[in-house]
Amino acid sequence: MRRRIAPVLVCTALLFASACDNASTEDEAPSLLPAEAFELNTDIFDSTPKAAAGENFTAGAWRVGLISVAVKVHMIIPFVVTAAAVDADPVFQNGEWVWSNTANHGIQSINFSLFAEPVSPGHDWRMVVTYNDGGTVYQQWELYTGHTENLGTEGDWDLYYDVNGTRTNVLNATWDFNSETDRQVVLSVPVDAPTNPGDSVTYMIDGDMRFFEYTNAESGHVHQVEWNSETGEGSVLAPDFNNGEKACWDSLQDDTVCS
Repeated sequence: MRRRIAPVLVCTALLFASACDNASTEDEAPSLLPAEAFELNTDIFDSTPKAAAGENFTAGAWRVGLISVAVKVHMIIPFVVTAAAVDADPVFQNGEWVWSNTANHGIQSINFSLFAEPVSPGHDWRMVVTYNDGGTVYQQWELYTGHTENLGTEGDWDLYYDVNGTRTNVLNATWDFNSETDRQVVLSVPVDAPTNPGDSVTYMIDGDMRFFEYTNAESGHVHQVEWNSETGEGSVLAPDFNNGEKACWDSLQDDTVCS
């Protein structure tokens, strides 16, 4: 995550525009940690049956789908509760801002409280939830911790679930949101995880373009898929496909020569 240069000077410059990251104040709540920090939008690969598309699109869809499904399973609940925090009125108590509410996911009802502690610089976050996840009861469970800086435009989070009775760090992330069309999330599996240790995914939005990069830590192989969210055109670059050469598809998701 980027660190700011001369935070005191930045605070001074922004004094009359908004609250400074370094301020520890109960006068105004900080910008909420964005729910999109727990989201990968890969819908283009879900909307077309693989049999109707060319080999190149299918290769890209297979790589994005296989990996994104695995990480999305972990991020569904934090996305839902973080998104629901916008409907809560924050209160300042015991040196922290608190948003408390109830979120619904399918038949699940999730009670939560999102805490933000002013620190220097930025804010430290923690999400505490209570719900029943198919037999695993999460009672006042600290689902994730995180940190934001630069007026909430960048940060990180660490996600925890109950794995065989043990509170386990299953996924981490850093994120940087400059605007709706300029943002990046880097997801990483902890190096001590029982499966896929050290693997990482980078998801980036740049205008209409979407970039998805998966790195397998064990093999060192990097798989890259990019696509235009408006036209549907895209490409895949992977060491085990097309002799390691970039392969493209057109707006109809048929194979085409890369330009």
